[in-house]
Amino acid sequence: VIERRTARRRLRRRTGAAVLSVCVLSSAATLALAAHDGTGPEMSASAGLARCRVVEELARPAGYSHVNVNAADRTGRHVIGSGFSDKEQRIHLMWWRDGVPTTVDVPGGQPSPAAVNSTGTVVGSSQPQAGRGTAWTYREGQLRTLPTPPGFASASANAVNERGDVAGVAVAPSGATTAVVWPAAAPEKPRILDAPRSASVAAIGDDGTVVGTVGDGVSAPLP
Repeated sequence: VIERRTARRRLRRRTGAAVLSVCVLSSAATLALAAHDGTGPEMSASAGLARCRVVEELARPAGYSHVNVNAADRTGRHVIGSGFSDKEQRIHLMWWRDGVPTTVDVPGGQPSPAAVNSTGTVVGSSQPQAGRGTAWTYREGQLRTLPTPPGFASASANAVNERGDVAGVAVAPSGATTAVVWPAAAPEKPRILDAPRSASVAAIGDDGTVVGTVGDGVSAPLP
């Protein structure tokens, strides 16, 4: 739900180059929108007093191509994504603060930034070639690995709240997933949630509420 009190979403198609726009809502919140290149639908916000307008394009650091935007914090000051380093021939984490880009070489495989809060704490995961994903946080120049819970093969960080609690999923050797939280006060002690396996996590509220989906753990190949 995005500003349910002031805006509703509508789906429309648009052609043209992909841009990053900032939608200024009546409540003074901001919403970053990445427009498609014409091959798919674009999400936009409208209704009531809410109006959207493009205010700027994010700067692309020199020497990077295939730049993607993944998420923004609720203030719009922090935007995260990734870009391909032409020199190093690998993908780097990208973080824009007030429009100024910073690039970070995340060790351990291809980085996948997922979320950022208003203090600039970025969370995401890396997928090394061995296939065992690693969750991490990045803040103030410090990249820290989040421990994979005992008994699980890998983990990914999907969301972060304003307090700094991180939520994601842990993957068992069998491939089953379950929800996990790394508390801000003790990230070295991940907490497995009492939820069914084959769970995924989409968000964590400031009160600690974790939102996601669960399945029956059964999968079948497509025809």
